[in-house]
Amino acid sequence: NGAGPSAIIGREGRGELKVLGGADLRIDGSESFQPGLQIGQLAGSNGTVIVSGVGSSIVVSSFLDGFESGYIAVGRSGTGRLEILDGALVRNSEVGTTVIGGDLVSQVAGVGTVLVEGSSPNAISTLDAGARLVIGMEIDASSGQPISSAASGTGTLIIGEYGTVN
Repeated sequence: NGAGPSAIIGREGRGELKVLGGADLRIDGSESFQPGLQIGQLAGSNGTVIVSGVGSSIVVSSFLDGFESGYIAVGRSGTGRLEILDGALVRNSEVGTTVIGGDLVSQVAGVGTVLVEGSSPNAISTLDAGARLVIGMEIDASSGQPISSAASGTGTLIIGEYGTVN
């Protein structure tokens, strides 16, 4: 992916990723621009990511100063679903952008759903969205600014019991 290191789940077809039992997936952009996680990337695609269990995580990290880098897109132009369950964590870089059911400039409406739900006070699930959380809007990936005033997709964020979104 010319933009930087990425995990793409459901690029042109159907894809599924499960991070379970304390496993950790890291997408490290410390040496390049814009690391990312895309779920349901292209029109007609369908992607699902489930992160479940205390200690299970997906972390998108970037250490480049001066760049708006790091993105998570759920339902970019296709259909995407991200479930963060039972004490799991998904964290975008501090300067990153998380988009749910929106687009990062391809002008094809996406459908994205994110569920954040823990199972107890000892298993709180967290979505750490980075600098921006965008739901159902087309944005410029590098600046994080809206491209138009019209929504370009359908996004749903569900925060259940013992769920936290930063």
